[in-house]
Amino acid sequence: MNRHDEPVIDVSHVSVRYPDGHLGIQDVSLSLPGASVCALIGPNGSGKSTLCRTILGFTRPTSGKARLLGMAVRQAQKRNLVAYVPQAEEVDWQFPVSVWDVVMMGRQGQMNWLRIPSENDRRLVKAAMARLEIEDLARRQIGMLSGGQKKRVFLARSLAQGSRILVLDEPFTGVDAHTEQSIMSLIRDLRDEGVTVLIVTHALSSVPQYCDHVAMVSRKLVAFGPVATTFTQPHLATTFGDVMADTVLSDTERGVCDRSSAWSLS
Repeated sequence: MNRHDEPVIDVSHVSVRYPDGHLGIQDVSLSLPGASVCALIGPNGSGKSTLCRTILGFTRPTSGKARLLGMAVRQAQKRNLVAYVPQAEEVDWQFPVSVWDVVMMGRQGQMNWLRIPSENDRRLVKAAMARLEIEDLARRQIGMLSGGQKKRVFLARSLAQGSRILVLDEPFTGVDAHTEQSIMSLIRDLRDEGVTVLIVTHALSSVPQYCDHVAMVSRKLVAFGPVATTFTQPHLATTFGDVMADTVLSDTERGVCDRSSAWSLS
């Protein structure tokens, strides 16, 4: 088995039931190989966020387990092997911190106990900011940025961390077309560099453009596999309904990423 076939994200029979009795996900299993991009899709309330949080270690499964790079999630976190780009709603944009400080947060796990950045930390932060074209924003307070700039800042933080797994939660929401294309290009480049990328997204019609695999959830796992054989009308219809499935496939066949339809589920 080569490194591209080894499961980097391995979810085995995971179920999550919250203390109030609410069922998040039920008996979900999937194995994502290395150096690949996977879209995690499903309607609101389908369990996407629950599955994502379980993979990240934020939510403890009621049953089953998740492993990352062959180790427990907590162990992978301690080794800084997993980076996360959250939705805008999860960030306190009024907190008085600069763009430079946010990107430097990606290096904290590699710093000494005094949390004093080394020259290497500074070099990696500068390189990440240059790659996302945000060097000129270094001293700007994060709350002063546009939606696309904010997304670039948190992507730069994840690059500075140097993780082998990157989880993106709705990376295309609230960004302009130029930023969207830049993010897609970065995702492809990271895949080619050996990073495994998991994307939670409502931008359905763009999935075939940048993803190798797709996981469809509706409490349970509806389908998981290569986009070419899994992103199909029957699977989409089971997950979203016939009308949405036909709309998405129509847009995809025309090569159109229609924001109004792709994000209508958000």
